[in-house]
Amino acid sequence: MDILQILHKMRVELENLELEISGERREEHPRVYTRVEILYRFKGKDLDYETLKKAVELSLNKYCPVAAMVKQIGEIRYKIELKRYKRQLSLVGQSLLADAHILVVGVGGLGSAALYYLAAAGVGKISIIDFDTVEESNLNRQVLHFTSDIGKLKIDSAFKKLTKLNPEIQIEKIHLKIIEKNLDSLPEADLIVDCLDNMETRMLLNKFCVERGIPLIHAAVEGFEGRMTTIIPGETPCLSCIYAGLPPKKGEFPIIGATAGFLGTAQAMEAIKFITKKGSLLKGKMLIADLLNWEFAIFNTVFNPRCPVCGGGK
Repeated sequence: MDILQILHKMRVELENLELEISGERREEHPRVYTRVEILYRFKGKDLDYETLKKAVELSLNKYCPVAAMVKQIGEIRYKIELKRYKRQLSLVGQSLLADAHILVVGVGGLGSAALYYLAAAGVGKISIIDFDTVEESNLNRQVLHFTSDIGKLKIDSAFKKLTKLNPEIQIEKIHLKIIEKNLDSLPEADLIVDCLDNMETRMLLNKFCVERGIPLIHAAVEGFEGRMTTIIPGETPCLSCIYAGLPPKKGEFPIIGATAGFLGTAQAMEAIKFITKKGSLLKGKMLIADLLNWEFAIFNTVFNPRCPVCGGGK
């Protein structure tokens, strides 16, 4: 059953329910939706399109009224969200988080902290990319991984923890080392979180985000210090602008685990604010955190008019 049939069926069988339907259509295929948002009000709670679609599919298989199935699923989801997210429901739009898809690249120190809080917050789909295995020297900062995980793929270790933390969300694990020729294989998401540890791969990810118009939350750490910025393609300087002329860092560098945890948690906060449209973001700004001396500074980032990636905002 395609999307138009589902929408028609819902209009007919849910005519007594409060239903709001909106969508964007592709110019080349006007009958195909690129993004559909359906809000179904049940006991004052928003249900997303996927919930309604599932209800329609189940009703076809079980020969029961669509409205009754939607009500049943709605009650279950409503109870889950009321319990699990009750402390944040008055602060952010939970349905916005539930409908979001965030890609986190890197499951190390930054990624461990960011992923824990994004999963706990109820982000509907989280894709995680990493190619590495857990090493003992990772364990001072990469808190998603335990001693028993040494030698295992980081994405497998993270998947196991995150699905136990929040079984109500979708976790997609992707075993991939990002290189120039496989950028097209990266999934497109609403937002990408850069939790990498090397400049070369960051620049490739930056290129992908600029070309696809996907917002990017970047953070980097070393020792007791960290930095973070949010890049909106076409609106803010990109990483290539910010780090123009800086040589890539090679080899291991010293790091206090809590530094990575602090900045990774900040990335999760920035992502939650971005998805739920709350507060101010670090758009066009760089946060510098000196955690040894508790000194913080925010600087404006500047376009590089000769930037080979974003063209300096032109």
